[in-house]
Amino acid sequence: MDINIDLIFKVLMLIVIIGISVKAIKFITSVVFKIALVLFIILLVYKMFI
Repeated sequence: MDINIDLIFKVLMLIVIIGISVKAIKFITSVVFKIALVLFIILLVYKMFI
């Protein structure tokens, strides 16, 4: 009985860790994308006026 509970706990812990890392990666990529988009727009406006 203890082995089953331990195994379930380890699997659930692995799922939680994977879920958190996926969310962290998505958050980081969205932040990087927003920064790149802002820089792109600034450069576009800069090139239009100069």
